[in-house]
Amino acid sequence: MGQIYLLLNLERRKNKSSLFHYHFHPFEHLNYIIEGEGAVVTESGDERPVKRGIFVLVLPAENHQYKNTSSKDPVVIVCGVPKEYE
Repeated sequence: MGQIYLLLNLERRKNKSSLFHYHFHPFEHLNYIIEGEGAVVTESGDERPVKRGIFVLVLPAENHQYKNTSSKDPVVIVCGVPKEYE
């Protein structure tokens, strides 16, 4: 069987955030926090804490943002997306 998922390594430096973004693709992706602490911010502004060892499922077309809440350490995230995203 060929490659199904693509793994991307994302890092947010101390006190930094990703931009809110919208996923136009029709599939979910799974993120795993491998280092640090932060939050996932929902479209309504709710912040859900994340830390090392936590999985986050992002549904299709779901607005979201990753935020590093640490003042000293990066938060490192592995993002698994279907190969079609490539």
